[in-house]
Amino acid sequence: MRSKFLLPHQFKWIGYIIAPMGIILWSIIQKSHFPHHFLNLRALILTISACMFVFGFFFTVFAREKIEDEYISLKRLETFQLASIIQCFLIITGFFLIGFAKNPMSIENQMFYFMGCIFFYYLFYIARFQYVIQRANKLKG
Repeated sequence: MRSKFLLPHQFKWIGYIIAPMGIILWSIIQKSHFPHHFLNLRALILTISACMFVFGFFFTVFAREKIEDEYISLKRLETFQLASIIQCFLIITGFFLIGFAKNPMSIENQMFYFMGCIFFYYLFYIARFQYVIQRANKLKG
């Protein structure tokens, strides 16, 4: 079964390069203090770095394996489902924490929390999928 939505295998390595670059750049810019007249530049760099981060993870997750067979497709689907269930739980928990807390989070902390949910989704998917594939390869040979 061939999936229409998978990218060529080379995109995995592009993702492995640009995702960490994006999160590192984003973190550095978040911590730095820009003069008032450079706030638009700061917003532009934050936007670009966040896009690098998201697209890097996207490329890594949606890149084909060198050998893309039925077993890989099944494990990919199982991992997506598990990662999605965990992310839904984290998002619902976040909404309850925001809505019912005595001291609600600031808008910046809310943003960090929900960006963390996105980060965790992709990171969990990549880690679990690679673990399952590596474990299967060790059992085969």
